[in-house]
Amino acid sequence: MKYDPEDLLTIKDVCTLFGKGHMTIWKWRKKLDMPTIIIPGDARHSVRFEKQQLVKWAKEKGKKIVYNLKSPKERTSKKASKTKLRRQKLV
Repeated sequence: MKYDPEDLLTIKDVCTLFGKGHMTIWKWRKKLDMPTIIIPGDARHSVRFEKQQLVKWAKEKGKKIVYNLKSPKERTSKKASKTKLRRQKLV
């Protein structure tokens, strides 16, 4: 399955989403089969997460999402529109 890299969450994003630390997320990934996406190509094989899969997984496992995190693409477009508005106000 193909994923748009701009829609994928990093480990830092997932920590924020659940209000948990880095190690807790890694334990959930290994012990509770948290859905992950491995990005091949570098020596570390970067790990990313797809938000809809995480929400479904959290409901199944009884894990609480504490922060409504927008996807990176949504955050970038919102930031770009704010910057555009600021520029318009300055002119």
